Amino acid sequence: RMGRAVAEAAVGLVCAIGPEAAALADEAVASGMGRSSVHHTTDRQEAARWLCERLGPLDEVLFKGSRGMRLEEMADAVIAWAEHAAGSPAASAGAGRDVQAAHAAG
Repeated sequence: RMGRAVAEAAVGLVCAIGPEAAALADEAVASGMGRSSVHHTTDRQEAARWLCERLGPLDEVLFKGSRGMRLEEMADAVIAWAEHAAGSPAASAGAGRDVQAAHAAG
């Protein structure tokens, strides 16, 4: 149900992490999300890299998962990337990426 809901809500990207999240990714694609906008992995570092390569200016990110998934580590990596990008010369020219990250445990 979650994959269908994110597709219907026109969410831009879905990065599903963990073995149980494969169904979410598959359902999002089956419900109309483009395959290039959906990624499934079991590795948080890979997920952070994938996400950071696709984030745009003023994108917002919601991290949702159980405490056992330790998504705060991924959130920290994305926040560090955004802070670094914001301090780059491109950012001072207005091309920086401002990412707001929220972590919701559940």
